[in-house]
Amino acid sequence: MRHIYIYETPTSKQEGLIKIGDAYDVDQRIREQFNTASAIGASDFAYSILYQSEAVKDDSTGFRDHDIHAALTAKGYPKHQITDGDTTIKGTTEWFKVDLDKAIHLIEQFKKGRKPEEIDIERFQTFPMRPEQQNAVDKTIEYFKASARPTQAVEMLWNAKMRFGKTFTAYQLAKAMGLAKVLVLTYKPAVEDAWQKDLERHTDFAEYVFLRREGLSSINDYLDKQRKIVAFASYQDLLGQKDEDNAIKDKHTQLFETHWDLVIIDEFHYGAGTKKAKEMLADQLEADNVSKKEITQLVEKELFSEEDEEVAEEDISLLVAEKAKEISSSYRLYLSGTPFKAMADAQFDSKAIFNWTYTDEQKAKEQWNIDHPGQESKNPYRSLPQIQLYLYKVSSDLIEAGVQEGKDEFSLNYFFKTDKKKFINEEAVGKWLNLISGVIRPHKEIADELIEEVRYTPSQYPYDHEGSLFNELDHTLWYLNRVDSAVALKQLLETHPVFSQYHIILAAGKGMKSGVDAVQPVLDAIDRHPKTITLSVGKLTTGVSIPKWKGVLFLRDVSSPENYFQTAFRAQTPYTDPVTKWMKERCYIFDFSPNRALRLLTTYSEKLSADSHLTTSEEKITEFIRYLPVLKVAGNSMVSMDAREVLTFDLSGIDAKGLGDRFVERKNVVVTRNTIDAINASEESQQRCQDIFDRIKKFRKYNGASEKEQAEVDVSVGKLDANNGKIKELETRETKTPKEKEQKDKELDKAEKELKSEREKVRELLRTLLSRIPIFMYLTDATEENLEQVLIETENDLFRKTTGIEIDDFKYLVQLGLLKVDSLDGYILKFVQLESQNFEVANTMENALS
Repeated sequence: MRHIYIYETPTSKQEGLIKIGDAYDVDQRIREQFNTASAIGASDFAYSILYQSEAVKDDSTGFRDHDIHAALTAKGYPKHQITDGDTTIKGTTEWFKVDLDKAIHLIEQFKKGRKPEEIDIERFQTFPMRPEQQNAVDKTIEYFKASARPTQAVEMLWNAKMRFGKTFTAYQLAKAMGLAKVLVLTYKPAVEDAWQKDLERHTDFAEYVFLRREGLSSINDYLDKQRKIVAFASYQDLLGQKDEDNAIKDKHTQLFETHWDLVIIDEFHYGAGTKKAKEMLADQLEADNVSKKEITQLVEKELFSEEDEEVAEEDISLLVAEKAKEISSSYRLYLSGTPFKAMADAQFDSKAIFNWTYTDEQKAKEQWNIDHPGQESKNPYRSLPQIQLYLYKVSSDLIEAGVQEGKDEFSLNYFFKTDKKKFINEEAVGKWLNLISGVIRPHKEIADELIEEVRYTPSQYPYDHEGSLFNELDHTLWYLNRVDSAVALKQLLETHPVFSQYHIILAAGKGMKSGVDAVQPVLDAIDRHPKTITLSVGKLTTGVSIPKWKGVLFLRDVSSPENYFQTAFRAQTPYTDPVTKWMKERCYIFDFSPNRALRLLTTYSEKLSADSHLTTSEEKITEFIRYLPVLKVAGNSMVSMDAREVLTFDLSGIDAKGLGDRFVERKNVVVTRNTIDAINASEESQQRCQDIFDRIKKFRKYNGASEKEQAEVDVSVGKLDANNGKIKELETRETKTPKEKEQKDKELDKAEKELKSEREKVRELLRTLLSRIPIFMYLTDATEENLEQVLIETENDLFRKTTGIEIDDFKYLVQLGLLKVDSLDGYILKFVQLESQNFEVANTMENALS
């Protein structure tokens, strides 16, 4: 059977050319073509087949490549000529400068029997919205219309995971509302191509024109002609200045002077590096009594590492949203796949949020197959792979290598730390590479956590040739903390007996371009090599697609859920082999820091869940891991974790006293500028908080606190407000002389010390409150399994008698953000387990004595 095919070489790709031909044996025919005058990039004999299909129409009649060539030529895409200067070497070839998807669309439509003149390859997409996309449009229109204001823009957030189709759906929203002036703002210029193609290729948006870069100076020209426009601008572009007076660029004058119907802020999930977030992190470190010098170092390391380019870029990301507010508009739409901060800070009313998470996507995929038996191949969600999370508890000697002196917690950053471009733990890193590749086998030593349903298999490590994953993981992303670590790891991999078979791509450092420019070299390398490993410290971890990646290895201490899941979802990019039609159905996350991974997984499943009927952490996690299985690997054995194990994983081996200490950890109490502002939002909130604090203080005295201890928690809400306001005023006060600056710094330092003292009093009161929760649970003699059940009053005002405040007061403190209760469900479950164990021991002893 003759096949029609499309291929490219590394050289032709640089020139934007693809070759279209037909043959019985495609690979043989391509190799023969490398000996012709029309060959492009013949020297290295490298090529990638981009498309291949039988050259037969639906009516069973055959066709040839010249039929497609003629159609392309007629549509303004003539055959490419090979020249050498002014000399023409080959007048016509089978090479064309045309986008691949246009050529494929032409071929597929031709195969269906359509005549070339009937086929539009410029605007040819006709697919409809999926149900969830239609729901997003309907909900947004309803909210926009109900909340419309004459002088202030109405704001809406789409919490929609990667591959939801936010660009296409946002355009459908504009079309449905009849909006003529749409502005797209982003801090990621790399997404420009997607916004342009979605608008210019779908038949639904034919009435819109896409304006970008220099085209932004023509906004008024198109509006005068009654044309609908979509203008695209990056934040970096908007900041460009004309002269020393900070005048707006000429091409942006019309952008700022126009009243837009809709402003879309893309990639809104960033913000971990903003000034506000930096202050919040410093607040929390200060709460933990970390010195100012250490705070500065830790904040810079966490958020503004010079090597970690993507994290550094987050410094300006939320400023896109601030810039959007300077632009006059009727509506603003924020798009994000991981808007943790926006949702945690309640920046949007619940009615102003549309949710579509990974769980929603996989449920829809499953339900479609149930509703359409025998039609699984037509499932619109089929191309979206399921994710599996593998958590590895490595041997004790490797764990010890990752524990820095003076610290008590394993750190991947420290494990892969370098000195003079060599790993300080090079022997341990080498052993780890041998372990994950099967050169050595793990010995059995972790039976304490694997009592239940242990299933032994040959190997569960990703690159072990005896394991089930070895053949699947041909292309993966490894995420590290520093460029030096990536360089050192590349050297070890290239000399390793197993990993030397992989092409190692160093996507880090000054040698690698940024943004969209970093994508193509990686795609090219993956196309040229059957197995690759891409090492990154930030590049390619968000906003880009590498379809052939099937797994992500986390080799760094990622604390930001945005960063973690944006990176993890890189592996979920759909991929179908153009020749074999094989489709990626599963992808993988591999993490060697289980506690960290499970904390972030809990955050994702809880914070972004839209299921109102799922009220507890356990219920939400149960639903989440049904579609994202969590597999715990220790030694050669593997078990699937359930929700309870996820919630209590880092409490393994803890006793009652240790559990009590967990309830009062400082991380569970949040006293920052934001929460102080929440306390002082109104006279009512000030009075209520003061009343709650006074009652907790009184309860401490009732329980035997000394006068000195009471003085240490003598909270005055008024002082919090005064100091907070004074600090804000001092920070913005301008100084003209060194003496004025010195005086300002002294006053600021004094105000900050006073505020810190007042904050510490609040913290101690709230920790006292949390310390009473396990006592309350013990006294209820019930089987509470989550915080919600604990806070259901069942026995004669017992909560007030045990803590000093009412249950509604506790919930109010949670609502203000003063109490961070994310971890409490896990602690409560562990408490119940300990009680149950004690009960069983007591029964055993009683039976033995009777």
